[in-house]
Amino acid sequence: MNIAENIKAIRESKGIKQSELARALGVEPTNYPRIEKRDKRLTIEMLEKIAKALGVSVYELLDNNSNQDIVRLQELENKVLRLRTANKVLRKKNDLLYKLMSLFHRQSNLFIDEYNKRIDEDDDYMDYEEIKRQAKELGLDIEEDEV
Repeated sequence: MNIAENIKAIRESKGIKQSELARALGVEPTNYPRIEKRDKRLTIEMLEKIAKALGVSVYELLDNNSNQDIVRLQELENKVLRLRTANKVLRKKNDLLYKLMSLFHRQSNLFIDEYNKRIDEDDDYMDYEEIKRQAKELGLDIEEDEV
């Protein structure tokens, strides 16, 4: 038997209708027969949902299938586990980066505030127009990017 046939056999042995299992899986009842006819490729997540809804393990769905299917499923489960772990790591790195950016932003704002405070307290501070006026008095021609 293949996986689709096993699903059907287990479902029927438990007295569950296709429409009931479809609702439990969040699948349109009109689309569910495709699962049992092998018209639809099943993801690991869908196999897990089916197994849970039928009250069996994923391996029981694979029973009577070749060892190759079981090995493939185990490989896929390992890949999913690695992807979930990588996703968690990326989320943590993203959170850390966000915190560092927030800290940098706060520090730069503190620096700007301190700079502005010193400028306000500094009697010798000259604004741009004052610098241009004094330069002109001295006969200097300054460009805007030099100030």
